[in-house]
Amino acid sequence: MRILIIIVVIALMPCLAHAQAPVSPEQKELYMAQTRQAKAQAEYYKEQIKLYRKWVETQTAQQAPKPWLQKMLGDPADTVGAAGTVLGAFLILTLFGLNASSSRRYRRDTQFYEALKRFGDEGSPFMRSSAAGLLGHMGMHREFSMWWDGSYGWQTPYRQTALDQLKARLSIEENTSVAEAIKGAVEQLTHASGK
Repeated sequence: MRILIIIVVIALMPCLAHAQAPVSPEQKELYMAQTRQAKAQAEYYKEQIKLYRKWVETQTAQQAPKPWLQKMLGDPADTVGAAGTVLGAFLILTLFGLNASSSRRYRRDTQFYEALKRFGDEGSPFMRSSAAGLLGHMGMHREFSMWWDGSYGWQTPYRQTALDQLKARLSIEENTSVAEAIKGAVEQLTHASGK
């Protein structure tokens, strides 16, 4: 092991001699110039990194997602799409409302015609009596109408027909309990209308 240490020391002697040699002033100046140049390059690259970070931040800020209103107003396709969606939703709600109104009107019409049919039943006084009450009740029904036929506002669509049928039947009715039911329905309809 000692021999190995001696060989390593002998091999490194020229390096140690060179390291111990005095440095000339020109070389010293050269080393200092190289050190200044390395520091200047380090400062240059630091500034370049700062500029690059600022550039990345501005690019990111420009590409940031915009609020939906700004995006919609800035892009015609988005504006048309949003307007189409709102218009479609309004149209669907309008059609749904009209369909529901039409369905209710159809059910009431069917109920009214069934009451008229029962009112004309000659075989059952009980059926005529209950139909008279139903006609009196349906004759008072009011609904808001705004159709193109000129009827605008609150209407009583069944009142006149029910009143005409009740008065016509009252003149020929022989059963006193049915006649009383018809009179009650007629009074209900005439008091409701103010006549």
